[in-house]
Amino acid sequence: MREQIKRILTKGTFASDVAVMTSGAGLGQLIFLGFSPILMRLFTPEAFGNLALVMSISAILSIVITLRYEMAIPIASNDEKATNLFILSIGLSSIFTMVLLIFFLFIKTTIISFLNFSDSNILIFIPLAAFIESAINTFHYWFIRKKRFAIPSISRTLFYIGMVGTQFLLFFTLNEKFIALLAGFIIGQIFSLLFLVIIFLKEGNNILRYINFNMIFKEAKKFKKFPMFSTWNAGINTLARNLPPILLNLFFTKAIVGQFYIATRLMNIPLNILQSSVSQVFYQRISELLKQKQPLNQFFKTTILKLAAIIFVPLLIIFFWGKPIFSFMLGDKWELAGQLTSILAPLYFFRFIISPVSTIFAATGKQHFALIWQIGYALSVFLCFYLGGNMNFSIQVTSLIFSWTSAGFYVIMLFLQRKIVLKIPEEIYK
Repeated sequence: MREQIKRILTKGTFASDVAVMTSGAGLGQLIFLGFSPILMRLFTPEAFGNLALVMSISAILSIVITLRYEMAIPIASNDEKATNLFILSIGLSSIFTMVLLIFFLFIKTTIISFLNFSDSNILIFIPLAAFIESAINTFHYWFIRKKRFAIPSISRTLFYIGMVGTQFLLFFTLNEKFIALLAGFIIGQIFSLLFLVIIFLKEGNNILRYINFNMIFKEAKKFKKFPMFSTWNAGINTLARNLPPILLNLFFTKAIVGQFYIATRLMNIPLNILQSSVSQVFYQRISELLKQKQPLNQFFKTTILKLAAIIFVPLLIIFFWGKPIFSFMLGDKWELAGQLTSILAPLYFFRFIISPVSTIFAATGKQHFALIWQIGYALSVFLCFYLGGNMNFSIQVTSLIFSWTSAGFYVIMLFLQRKIVLKIPEEIYK
């Protein structure tokens, strides 16, 4: 324990970099969690249901509009090539955003009918939010290349501060509460992006000096595996995570969409903070064991058991008392959200203990297993909500089917991971 603390406190070590990267995202999410009792009492479930749709669609779009070329920025061989990859990522997201905007305007009647928005102007904010998020991600990878890990961390904190603060202030000035929530989300993104742009320019980064269209095409060709494979993997993963609000909107009211969104959002916050750091440290440790030709099974098993021990009691409490806890913390109108957290507890148990160790696929070069699993999982999410809605199941029954089906998929992932852990040493250590 003393050695781990020393590593975290020692600047420049892997553990300290992980701590810096996760602390900002963690702090920002804790700010949102801390203000939730206030925001949940101010805004209605319907308003959050509308926000969930915009956030879900823009999250999916933001992943694919750069074709994941931003991931190549940290591994470019020099700053000139990295700068041109940076330009490529921003350029692609700008082009795709314009195309999406035109596309949305052409079929706005269909989209408005599908999403059941009261104002067609809201559609403009979906590609706008996707563009800002993709730009933020691109800047993050630039600063990761420069080993300025604190910058992305601060930018995420600023996003949550800007979003929560704006939503609180606009509640008292705007009659349309959904617009207040949406404006807060966009302004939070702008806060984050402006901070990144200011730091980028302040450090003397001049992209015009390095811009070279021949090099852009050359680097795009060199890193073509990112759009070919990473875009699909990340896109399917993001699609699976953001499908529920979109599909629920087809069969249930906006209020129910909002209840489900808040239930999953508040459950995700503490779990994501822990999962992120565990995942990165696990990846580093597994990589070391592979280099040293050491067995993986014991470390893998110990990590799973420790994660299960950490999360078992909190989720057991949620399983039995989620409804009264949410009613007390957020108000009586969020009773359903508390009930849904109880129903989703099995999913979150298996996700928490299995998802962090999924980096075993990347560490051992078995990413295709992860991609196949992601496709199957995304399909199962679609079927759970689409069939549940078509068969007129209640949101509780639909969520129960989703919870246990997803838990089953995570158990399948565990079996795949264990198979790799047992077989990889035989393949690599010969």
